[in-house]
Amino acid sequence: MKIFFSHSSSFDYKNQLYLPIKNYFKDSEFNFFFPEEQKINTKEITKNSDLFFCELSYQSTGVAIETGWADAYSKPIFCFYKNGTTVPTAYNYLTDNFYNYSTTQELLEKIQDVLTNFTFTN
Repeated sequence: MKIFFSHSSSFDYKNQLYLPIKNYFKDSEFNFFFPEEQKINTKEITKNSDLFFCELSYQSTGVAIETGWADAYSKPIFCFYKNGTTVPTAYNYLTDNFYNYSTTQELLEKIQDVLTNFTFTN
């Protein structure tokens, strides 16, 4: 399963997002695409992904654009954000799937929950 994981570039995403997710899911069938690892067309990656995840704790125009693409391509959208973050209301028009977390471990567990319980509908 291909998962695009959009995020702001204004935090230490390599250590706070990429490494924990890669380590936690290293032996799984899930293939995460992180936009800052390779400089390629994120619109095309979004189009070819099965799921769209975004981290909304830090505001980002790029995340908003990529989330709009995911919506246009009818991709299931899942939003994660740290406790205390105010999520822009525009995201409420794109999904009902919001997950807040306090720690990296809690984020990983919520991602696992989504992946375990998600069912594709056609």
